[in-house]
Order: sequence, then structure tokens, then C-alpha cells
Amino acid sequence: MNPYVLSHLKKTFSDHSATLFATLFSMSVVLSCLSLILLARQNMAAMADRWGQDSEITAYLDEDISPSTRVELQKSIGGISQVEKAEYVSKEESARRFLKRMGHLAPDFLQGGEAQENPLPATMDVKIKADLSLSDRVGTLEKVAEKISALSGVSEVSYGQGWLESWSQFLRKFNVFTGAAVAFVLILGLLIIGNATRVSMERRLDEIQVLELVGATASWIRRPFLMEGAVLGLASAVISLVISNFLNEAVIKYFSGSGILWASDAALALSPASILLVLILGLAFGFLGSFLCVRRISTGWLAGEMDVHD
Repeated sequence: MNPYVLSHLKKTFSDHSATLFATLFSMSVVLSCLSLILLARQNMAAMADRWGQDSEITAYLDEDISPSTRVELQKSIGGISQVEKAEYVSKEESARRFLKRMGHLAPDFLQGGEAQENPLPATMDVKIKADLSLSDRVGTLEKVAEKISALSGVSEVSYGQGWLESWSQFLRKFNVFTGAAVAFVLILGLLIIGNATRVSMERRLDEIQVLELVGATASWIRRPFLMEGAVLGLASAVISLVISNFLNEAVIKYFSGSGILWASDAALALSPASILLVLILGLAFGFLGSFLCVRRISTGWLAGEMDVHD
């Protein structure tokens, strides 16, 4: 690295440490917000994919369906495109599953043991192939459900359509909101770095004037300020990753202890791609924020500024 740039950075760290740490803190908070937003998007996408893969279609069968019709129905459903498998569930098995999952909520339900007391119908549980996004899965479930409902022996079809559509709409709105939040955070970061560079320039006006007098080029004068902004941005990004990881881990552990279902499956750390993105953005916006401030520096810039003020 250029000795003049190193000297510039050392002087900044030693003589203007208060301003430096204030800028570093502000940028770390801003980039921590960015990291948490990316982490929220990562968790939402993972949960959507996980829950979407678990979605099934339940076809309720007619009470008087014959065994031969049931076998043909299972074959027909299994032959539908995008269907991974179709499993027959008898009335007795439906009752056992209900008692296992929900029996504590209705302790007197289905406790008599008589077959005629079982109101639950036989069903065909249909699993869709997993290689689909949530948005594609909603459309596929709807199309497959329509085909199944048209088959003989099926009285009703359910696939949690209301829940899936609501969740898909929520994800779209969440993505729009987080996109706007990311844009706001990045603009705020540019303003913070730009202000820090402007303050640094004002403190070095005499130094800039001397450099101009000895014939230093505009790029030579700009270089240390650009490097200062880049270092601040990268250091802030590293600190923000530590802060956001700590905060996310604390929040997830708290909600996991509270029994929130999604918390146990949530990620505690950013993916490598998101970490790299935060580091690159910190470096890039530190450099860009400084450049927006020092771009007006050109040959004889300070002398021209003084002439204007005089």
C-alpha cells in the first residue's frame, strides 16, 4: 500500500479516533440491520420450502366405495403428473391418527370402540413431488386437486388451500418490504460514510492545499480518503455480522423456549453467500460513500474553493 495512504490512515486512527468510532458504530448498526433482514429472508425462504414440501392433498372417499374401485382410484391418482405417491388410509387408521394427534383435546371422542361410532371417512393421502417452489406448489396443488375431485369415488378434496395461498401472499409482501428496507439501509450507509469523509476532508484542508501546490494529481489526493471509507465499510461489515449473529441466536433461543413452532427450525447464522454479500456491500458502499464526497476534488480544487468564498 502507498506510504502516504498508510500515513493518512494512521493519522485518522490516532488524531480523530472519536469520529472514527462514532462512524464505525453507526455503520455497524446499519449493516447489522441489513444482516438481520437477509437472515429473516433466509429463514422465511427455508420455512416456506420446508412447509411446502410437507403439504399434501387429502381426498375423502365415498362411504360405499368398493375395494376394486379404491384400488383403481389409487392407481389413477398415482398416475397424475407431479404426484409422488398416493396412500390409502382406512377409517380405522384415520381414527388412530386422530386420537394420537388430537385425542387430548377431545378425550371422549371415538373412545367407545364401535365401528359405527367412527365418523371419520377413509381417505387417500396424496404427496406432491418436492422439487417445486412454494408459488409453483400452490398452483400444482390446485390443478392436481381438481383432477382428483373429478375421479369416481372421491367425495371431497382438501389441501389447506386457504393457508397456502395466505402464506404465499405474505411471502410476496414480505419480500417487497425487505427490499425497500434494504434500499433504505444502504442509502443510510452511504450518507454516514459520506459525512465521515467530508469531516475528514475539512480537517485536512491545509494538507490538501500543500499537495495541490506541489503538483499532486486529483487521484493522488482522493486515494487515502477512498481507502479510509473502504476500510470503515469493511470493518463495519465484520462487526455487524458478529452483532447480528449474536442477536439472532438470542432471539431464536428465547422463542424456542417459548414453544414457537418455527423457532426450532430457524437458522442461527447467515449462509456463506449472505455473509459474502454483507462484506462486499460494506466495502463497496464505504468506497462509494467516500467517492461521492471526494469526486469534486480536482487539480486546483481547494484554490478554486477559496476564490469562490473570497
